[in-house]
Amino acid sequence: MTFFVGKFREGVGLGRSITDLSTPLRVWGNQQVERIKGAFRVGGHHRHGGDRWAAAKDPKDLKVMVETGRLASSISAEAARKSVRVFTPVSYAKYHQEGRGAPKRLVIVVTKQDQTDLEKDLHRAIDRMINGAN
Repeated sequence: MTFFVGKFREGVGLGRSITDLSTPLRVWGNQQVERIKGAFRVGGHHRHGGDRWAAAKDPKDLKVMVETGRLASSISAEAARKSVRVFTPVSYAKYHQEGRGAPKRLVIVVTKQDQTDLEKDLHRAIDRMINGAN
């Protein structure tokens, strides 16, 4: 999932345009990776404004998804100037994400709370950039 910032309150301060938000986006992306990994411990994103994962018809199915650790440990984030991508290269993640052949369990999701947190973080970062603070 890639989250684009787009025309997010582009700032001009001290004679320079704020166009590179990669640092706060990288921080937020890394926070998302840790939060998503935590979802594997509690069975979904319900503690962060999302949903619990669907119960498995066979309890071993969900146990295998969590127990091996492969999917959870594969979650990564990459930030660019105006976007952040949270992803997994594990091929079977799409079956859980889309509910094909397995109960739908959104592995990678951005909740409203996540979006609010990102917006606040970007506002603070832009204010620091405009005011010359680190």
